[in-house]
Amino acid sequence: MIQRIQSIYLLLALILMIVSFFLPLAEFSLGENLYELDVFGFSEPLAFSAPAMPFYLCLGFLSLCVLSSIFLFKNRKLQLRVNWISILLLLGLIIYIFYFVDKLELQTKAKYLAGVYTIVAALPFLILSSRAIKKDEDLVKSLDRIR
Repeated sequence: MIQRIQSIYLLLALILMIVSFFLPLAEFSLGENLYELDVFGFSEPLAFSAPAMPFYLCLGFLSLCVLSSIFLFKNRKLQLRVNWISILLLLGLIIYIFYFVDKLELQTKAKYLAGVYTIVAALPFLILSSRAIKKDEDLVKSLDRIR
């Protein structure tokens, strides 16, 4: 059923991922100019080229994985697998964002903004949903043994 607790956790993680599309990730200052980095890139082009993997593609793919995981409630094993893949990919994306921002430090330290925190906040909800899915699967297995 969609109203199980893991579906609520997955929905909260999905909402946080979608909200991060609209929030800036980090802020850099170069001289007197401020540059904001969001999932689509920098707000203004920099004087140097900064090669980056488009964060929006990864975040969009992760959002689709979480959305599909919500509707896989009839197949708990597949739902758990998709959820663990989402956790690993989200963890990789978080590490890459922090690595990319630290690598790009211009003249001052980068200031992390709300977009990073919403992405990081989605991780515990995915972990909690995995625990709840595993708990449901164990309950169904124990009931099958009783029959």
